[in-house]
Amino acid sequence: TRGQVINFTARANDTTNNFKTNDTIVTVANTPPAGLSIIQPTSNQYTNLQPLGLNVTFAADPDNDVTTINYYINGRLNQTSLTNTTFNASDGYYILNVSITDGVDHHSNVSVNFTLDTTLPIVNATLNKSLTNITVNDVINITANATDAVGLSFGQIIVNISGYKQYFNFSLNGAASAQFSQNITINVTRGQVINFTARVNDTTNNFKTNDTI
Repeated sequence: TRGQVINFTARANDTTNNFKTNDTIVTVANTPPAGLSIIQPTSNQYTNLQPLGLNVTFAADPDNDVTTINYYINGRLNQTSLTNTTFNASDGYYILNVSITDGVDHHSNVSVNFTLDTTLPIVNATLNKSLTNITVNDVINITANATDAVGLSFGQIIVNISGYKQYFNFSLNGAASAQFSQNITINVTRGQVINFTARVNDTTNNFKTNDTI
């Protein structure tokens, strides 16, 4: 390993038994850190995890040196550790850079970007008829309006008529605001209970529901 001394000797004898030696002495150099990669978060990840795990992997040091990990967030040193760590922050877009050192040499930085989003989307729902005036064979339209600062993933309308549930799904394709609706025919008689639910998920998988009974 690093620091060990090796002596290479070359010797030659002629036919009269004269001889000569040539010595080359070398000191084993340091092996730089290698194999660094970021496991978590992944590049372009949207996450609502708090605290967020910062997980890296790298090759074992062949010189048995201690490897120190430097974590940078948006270009500034955030933490120095010998192990994986966690990151606490408010919602936003971040760039994680990681470097490692064995105390002699450094591995070049590796980086990923990620977005923290712990804010629930907003969803409101309306019906085309008063709650107190719904009767058998009515066609009820439920319309949901949803917004999210990062982006909406999908919407869902759930109709629960006295325990029988119907699901209607809508792709929202990352939009900041969206509207989706569904017509429902009331096929039960007086006294039955109907629960209309509008649900929306954002691209980080935060979700919000709005119930109308």
